[in-house]
Amino acid sequence: NTPSHIPSLYNLSRVLRIQGRLSETEKILEKVRELDSGFPRIYFELGEVCYKEGKIEKALQYLKKAVNKEPSNVFSYIYLERIYQKKGDYHKAERIICRAIEIDPHNFYCQAEAGYLYLKLKSYSLAISHLEKAVEINPQDLSVHYYLGYAYTQLRRIDDAIAQYSFILSKKKEFEDTYFCLGNLYYEKKDFEKAISFYLKEIQVNPQNTNALFNLANVYFQEGRLDEAEFTLKKLLKITPDDPSAHSLLGDIYMKKNIYDKAIREYEKAQAIKK
Repeated sequence: NTPSHIPSLYNLSRVLRIQGRLSETEKILEKVRELDSGFPRIYFELGEVCYKEGKIEKALQYLKKAVNKEPSNVFSYIYLERIYQKKGDYHKAERIICRAIEIDPHNFYCQAEAGYLYLKLKSYSLAISHLEKAVEINPQDLSVHYYLGYAYTQLRRIDDAIAQYSFILSKKKEFEDTYFCLGNLYYEKKDFEKAISFYLKEIQVNPQNTNALFNLANVYFQEGRLDEAEFTLKKLLKITPDDPSAHSLLGDIYMKKNIYDKAIREYEKAQAIKK
């Protein structure tokens, strides 16, 4: 191989990457690096591939070189930030993603990545600031709307959160646990009928969502719809029979129904599980 082979080797690596053949991609890129170590993008390419292979330390070394050789490539910073997150060095992760934003403040991925980092750090106001910018840059990315809705929820900006999740559903009928999130938000607003409606939609999409089943049963209980609450909890307990909260709420239902022997059994089950 000579430097004249570099374009064909590089193109081969791109095809292999598209096919998910990362180990082969890495080997080809290593050949390219050996032939032309002055090609700055090669260090980013190797770092990205090693990161996706789970070779974190190797990726770290390549990406550090990538930042030095091609400091304008913000994606090198993004992968570095993710590596430092994995290593638990959030201070360094924050510093790196902030540097990426300094380089290109209008880059969607930089703003979104910063938002996700601050969510992990529970710095919800900062998360919102970056996620709002990301949404402004690319309003069609539903994941950013989802996490922005979550951040709003944490700060109890209920109507803002509802707006984000509603936007998602206007674009896609099923996305993550959006129906469940809306059910919780309407529960917070004491709009129990809407809460029930969204919990039912979530269960239709994901019948195994035991949190949705429990919350639905709880709303039914608060509304005095005891038979529906009991039925829902029994569905939940078929999925997770050792859920102490479900047994306890079922005990409350039997108390309301004056079926005391069943209530005692459910309370005893709840206590036994907690032990």
